[in-house]
Amino acid sequence: GDTSPGSTTNPVAYEAYLQGLELEFRGSPQDFAGAVTHFKRATEVDPGYGKALAELAWIYEESAGNE
Repeated sequence: GDTSPGSTTNPVAYEAYLQGLELEFRGSPQDFAGAVTHFKRATEVDPGYGKALAELAWIYEESAGNE
């Protein structure tokens, strides 16, 4: 498994993270909203999942600037 900093060994969290990334890269507001849902799920399953937390923070930052 991937044991680098910020990663997870939880397959459910990792799957949610990947789904979130896929939506995030599409870039529409609706996709961002969906990505947030997936990243939140990843961090609920694995609260120490730094990469998912970082993506969430980035999306919130982006969203705040667009309103």
